[in-house]
Parts: sequence; C-alpha cells; structure tokens
Amino acid sequence: MELIDEGHGENQALNYVAFYPSEPCLIKMLYRAGFPYVYSFNALPAHPLFHASLWRRKARTMLVASREKLNDSELLLAPDVRESWEILSTGRERLKTRLDQFFGPVRRLWRLSAPNPQEGEKNDRG
Repeated sequence: MELIDEGHGENQALNYVAFYPSEPCLIKMLYRAGFPYVYSFNALPAHPLFHASLWRRKARTMLVASREKLNDSELLLAPDVRESWEILSTGRERLKTRLDQFFGPVRRLWRLSAPNPQEGEKNDRG
C-alpha cells in the first residue's frame, strides 16, 4: 500500500491524499478473498502509467478474479505473491539487487583473503 500526495485538482480527494494498493497487494487480497484464480493481462494499454521504466514503477494495472479457471490467451495466472518486494521495485532497484547477489560472494571471498592488519601487528611484535 502507498500513501500518495495528490495534486490540487477538482477530481482529487478532499485532503489531496490517496491510499493506493500495489498490484501484488491487490492480487494477494483477491486470493485471500477466496478467488482461486487471479489473472493479469499479457498486454496492458500503451499508456505510460501501465508500464514500469528503469526509474519509475508502474502506476496502473488491470486484473481479473474468477471462481472458475479461464482459458484465454490474453490472461496470465498471477502467482499468489508471498515475497513481493521485487515486483514493487524499479528496474534500477532490481539491477542493484542482481549486482549485489553476484558480487556479494566475491566481496566476501576478497575480505577473507585480505590480510588482517591486526594479526600482522601481532606477528611483527613477536
């Protein structure tokens, strides 16, 4: 969920604040409400708010919840989201995580192989 300050337009809330559920939140709520099938779409409208970029998360989505399995090539069964941070993250955040996953073990090995300056001092003393 996200609390967002809105612009001061006629079509906004009285206090210009909105509380938006994220796509993973909506999917989880639909599954928890008892819908055994929750679908996203293969293709969303070509409007920029429906698509994430390297710097911005997507702001809009469309979902279908059903009590029966639907066979339509335009629908994708949405996973029942448990760990949803990656779905919420921007491309830049996902890239940083991937780099950390790749370089983390390398950094740990480097730290293990680097000489410990405190041990060097002990050996020099005697």
